[in-house]
Parts: sequence; structure tokens; C-alpha cells
Amino acid sequence: MIAIRKIKNNRELLTCLDITKDAFEKYHYKCLPIVPSLCRKEMMQLPHKATYFRVVEHGGRVVGWMQADLTQLCTYSPKKVLSQRFYHTSLKGISAVKALLAVHRDMFEFAERRKIEVLSTGSYLPNKEVYQRILIKDGWVLDGGLMFKITKYWRP
Repeated sequence: MIAIRKIKNNRELLTCLDITKDAFEKYHYKCLPIVPSLCRKEMMQLPHKATYFRVVEHGGRVVGWMQADLTQLCTYSPKKVLSQRFYHTSLKGISAVKALLAVHRDMFEFAERRKIEVLSTGSYLPNKEVYQRILIKDGWVLDGGLMFKITKYWRP
């Protein structure tokens, strides 16, 4: 069973860091080298400074995490957006799909509780647009390179 919850301790945070390092090793970019010490430093601060930080739990183990911040995506729009910055999981197959949907639904519920109007998400990892296709079926809209979902609090 997939569960989405707040992080409990630094041991879980280090598990999240391992998941992230594995993801970056799999999708290594020569133009964006990952420095492990910087990655660890940033990871240790994320749960404390992020608007939204949740872990994905499956079978009693942390198998993924998501982080999002409230931000103004466009300088020409006054709208604040809960924008996903990171989502990594070690799951594969249908479990990965269930986790992706669960954490995005949780982020949406979080946004509605906070009366946030718009959410955005996206993936820069080469996943053959599977990420986008799954979320489109769940009500997200692809607009350019970003995916958006509007809450009931949206006002034009």
C-alpha cells in the first residue's frame, strides 16, 4: 500500500538522498554534474524550508519523496503557484504509477487546504512523457513544458 506523509527523521531524509543519487546516476547529465556534498547539504535543509515536503512510503519503507514551493512562476502574473521542484522514487511499474498519482493528489489536497489557486509539476528526466500521460489522465493539463492543475480557489 502506498502512503504519503511528512518525513519523520534524518534517517528517512538520508534514504531520500540515496533515492535522489540513484536517479541522478541513472540519468546522468554531463552539463549538470551532481556534487554529492552539495546534494546532501541541500537535502538536509529541504524539509525545513519547503512549502510542501512529503515522503512516499510503500511496505513500511520510504521509497520516494516530493518537494514543492509556493512561487510566482511568471513575473507578469500575480498568481502564486505551488510548484513541484523534485519528485524521485525507487519504485517501478504499477507501484510507481500509484505513487506518482498519490503524491500529486496529496499535493493538490494540501493546496486546497491552503487556498492555493494553481499547482504546477513537470519532469526533466527522460521518461518518454510517461509522467505527463499519467497525470493528464488524472486531470492535469499540459501547457508548454509544464503541467498545471487548478484548485477550486482559482479566480481569473
